[in-house]
Amino acid sequence: MDIIASITSIKGVDLLIFFIFFGLFVLGFMQGVLRRLLGIASLLLSLLIAAQLRAPFGDFLATNWTQYSPQYNHMLAFGSVFVALSVASTVVLQFFYKSTPLFARYPALDEVLGGLLGLVQGALILAAFYLITDPFFSVYGQVAQRNEFPFVRQIFDAFQGSVTADITRHNLVPILLTFFGG
Repeated sequence: MDIIASITSIKGVDLLIFFIFFGLFVLGFMQGVLRRLLGIASLLLSLLIAAQLRAPFGDFLATNWTQYSPQYNHMLAFGSVFVALSVASTVVLQFFYKSTPLFARYPALDEVLGGLLGLVQGALILAAFYLITDPFFSVYGQVAQRNEFPFVRQIFDAFQGSVTADITRHNLVPILLTFFGG
C-alpha cells in the first residue's frame, strides 16, 4: 500500500470526522460503558422508529409540501424523526441516568471500553446519515433545486470522495442493514 497516496487522499472532512471521533472517544471515556451502551441502544431504536415512520410521515409531507419531490419528503421525514428521537433520548438519558461503572473493580477498563463504545456510537451516527441521505442523493441522483434545504446537500457533497464516505458506505451501512435484517 502506498502511504503517500493514502495520505494525499484524505480530505478536510476526513480530518473533521477524525476529531469528532476523538471527542466521542473522550466523552465515552468520561461517561463509561453503561452510558455509551444506553446511547447506542437509543440511537438504534431511534433509527428503527424513523425508518418505520419514513413512508407515512413522508407521504404526509408530500401532500403538504408539494414544492419538494416525494423522495425528498421521505428523506426529510426519515432524517427529522431520527434527529428528534435521538436528541430527545439523549436529553432524557442525560437527565435521568446516574453514572454507574459497569466494572467497579476496574475503573480503567470501564473508561477505555466506554471510549471505544463512543467510537461505535459515532460510526452509527455516520451510517445513519448515509442511510437517510443516500437513497435521495445517490439513487435518485437529484440535481440541486433552489427550494431545498441547502445544508443537507452541502454536508452530503462535502463527504463525496472522502475516505470516510467510502468506509461508511461499504462497511458500516451493510453491517447496520444486516443488524436490522435489510
